[in-house]
Amino acid sequence: MDNKENIIQPGRETKKFFKVDEVAHNPKFESSIPPEITHKILEEENITEVPELTSSIVEDFVIQQLQEGEQSEEDIINNFFTSPAVDNLREKSEEIKNISDRLDWDIILSNEQIENIKNEMVADMRVFEIDEEKINQFENIDIVFTDEGGVSASSVNNQKITVDRLQIVRRTMDYLSLGQESSFEEIARAIAINTIAHELGHQVQVITGVGYNLQSEWKNDVPSERFAEGWARHATDKNQKFADIVNKSRILQVAKVNQVWEKVKDKKIDLTKVFNRIIEKVDPKFKKFLESRYLLYGVNAPENYALPYSFEAIKKELMKK
Repeated sequence: MDNKENIIQPGRETKKFFKVDEVAHNPKFESSIPPEITHKILEEENITEVPELTSSIVEDFVIQQLQEGEQSEEDIINNFFTSPAVDNLREKSEEIKNISDRLDWDIILSNEQIENIKNEMVADMRVFEIDEEKINQFENIDIVFTDEGGVSASSVNNQKITVDRLQIVRRTMDYLSLGQESSFEEIARAIAINTIAHELGHQVQVITGVGYNLQSEWKNDVPSERFAEGWARHATDKNQKFADIVNKSRILQVAKVNQVWEKVKDKKIDLTKVFNRIIEKVDPKFKKFLESRYLLYGVNAPENYALPYSFEAIKKELMKK
């Protein structure tokens, strides 16, 4: 889950899985995640130089502006719309869509492979002695693919998950920024499995009511995301190469977001204001793309996906029911 509609405010219900104590935290000048947690995650991979990413156009522009001496949010926002960054946003968006259109998604993941992801989760639920009625509810969840350009999400009311192909392509292109040798298709397959199992993991949580109160290692984590990502990692654990791709792709986003926070905090640049104003003014067809990035600097901090709950912890919690 990475959808803007899922951010909650106190006393307000949402379509998603957050409980009222999982309140959106939108910091201005520095990350809400304790630095020791971020550093612990980054120590897993030796990403010595954080590259510019396909998806980090706004953040990389902010860094460039600070390096050139800009000191105010208003100047950065105004400069964005008179800079090559706007053309870059359009070109990258078109490239992502063109790649998605050219890919044979049945080769990336066949319908049988997609069903196997769900079936393996059903098998685990039976091992965990989840009520058969709840398992049947889970089995009836639809998996729908879209090309909306935002993020994948789960819908409780409609009994479905929505998997955004353009998000998978973006994450794949970001990963390739590290110069990895795996093929595009192989990386996309690993990330697609991760994405589907993550959204299905949210459905497990809603159906069982478990996973909201697992022990947190830090303040401002999002238990629902860490629970869902625990299922997602379990889905790729059987293939070490896929597991490594997913893990490194998640850590890469932590590294990028941390790089940006490190640049803006000393300059006291309000990143929330910059993102919001650019999203307000940008061509509507790019809004979902930029919103998916903005969420990483608020409630959907990438540390939640890079440090999920272990599957053993999830198993123990589910077997308490």
